[in-house]
Amino acid sequence: MSTKEYHRQYREDNREKRRKWNRDWIKNNCIDHINDDGAEDRKKRGISGRVSAGINAYEALKRDGYPEGYQVLCANCNLKKEQERKRSLRLENTFYAQRCGKGVLPVCQT
Repeated sequence: MSTKEYHRQYREDNREKRRKWNRDWIKNNCIDHINDDGAEDRKKRGISGRVSAGINAYEALKRDGYPEGYQVLCANCNLKKEQERKRSLRLENTFYAQRCGKGVLPVCQT
């Protein structure tokens, strides 16, 4: 059995175990740039690649002794913060703000 076949078989045999590990890792290790400057920071640190950027960024922060300007958020809080950031950018667009009436978008109350 080749290495490639072995890894494919391992992924198939341990699918649920790997999913649980991934969910737990994401839940406990969501790094957030407090000042919303993640793209600039990754570029400065030379971290690229959409798939591996999160892991590489985490390793770079660990290597640098966890500098100021970062916080750990769960995946839900990180997503909510990003949605609020995008909403505020949309409201800066006068055309979009006028279409929304008073310039305030409805917020989910669930």
